[in-house]
Amino acid sequence: IDPILVVCVSDTHNLQVPDVPDGDILIHSGDLTERGTIEELKAALSWLDSLPQQNKFFIAGNHDTCLSELDYSSIQAEFPTLTYLQDTFATCTIRGSKVGLIGSPWTPKCGVGGFQYPRSAKLSDSPIGWIQQKADPILFDEEKVDKFVLVTHGPPRGHLDDTTFGLSSAGCETWLQLLWSLSRKPDFQVFGHIHDSHGIKRIKWD
Repeated sequence: IDPILVVCVSDTHNLQVPDVPDGDILIHSGDLTERGTIEELKAALSWLDSLPQQNKFFIAGNHDTCLSELDYSSIQAEFPTLTYLQDTFATCTIRGSKVGLIGSPWTPKCGVGGFQYPRSAKLSDSPIGWIQQKADPILFDEEKVDKFVLVTHGPPRGHLDDTTFGLSSAGCETWLQLLWSLSRKPDFQVFGHIHDSHGIKRIKWD
């Protein structure tokens, strides 16, 4: 077995983390900035651009408000090694294995910033509802991926989502419903947002 090494970072908030390990894929799951300015964003993207991984993907977080206000294509040419996922799909091939990534920045209301929706939103009315309709056709029919990675800014409810500021489960019920609705479940999901609950959790779909 030749495993694929995925390096995951999130919520760096302007910090340019030293000694990021090399790997096949780098994923940043949002909150690259603190105040959401274009200057902060470009500095963070320059840092990501300098890292050694051959395949690098990132999404926005609620602090990255400039990404909700600008057309990323206007600055994309400055960072040719990076792929920005905003409710979009991308692939890369690692030693013959095709990896598909769906990325979305949306979280239920928690704190300040952009890319947030009411906690009461139903899946069909939420900005992530499109994934329920399009993920299976993309993954199975169009791209025929070997591995599926879901990149979100926040967690599904009940999974690494406890906080120290009053919410015992700050994750998203809508994301949880979406995950269970997919015929092809992600091989893994990358997220951040809830700083108090960083880490890794292994689950079984049962």
